[in-house]
Amino acid sequence: MGGESDAESVRVLLDDWTFEQVAAADVGPLLTRVFSGQATLRKRTSLFFSCSHLLEARVGSSAYSAGRDPRPQDELAPWERALTAV
Repeated sequence: MGGESDAESVRVLLDDWTFEQVAAADVGPLLTRVFSGQATLRKRTSLFFSCSHLLEARVGSSAYSAGRDPRPQDELAPWERALTAV
């Protein structure tokens, strides 16, 4: 379906999150880190009061991140709440 079996990097879609350019070998470890609580979800504020949520995880020497519009705490999925940085 449009992908090569030997692709060097892939796009990982996880609910409303999109991780771009993930090394194919890092997909399993990335998902493991997210769902085992080893990733971080934080609110990021940028210039002119613009706000977003940022989901970050490290796999070896690589750091992966995905952003989206912020949501109130009660609208986060249970796995997202578990990663919320206080």
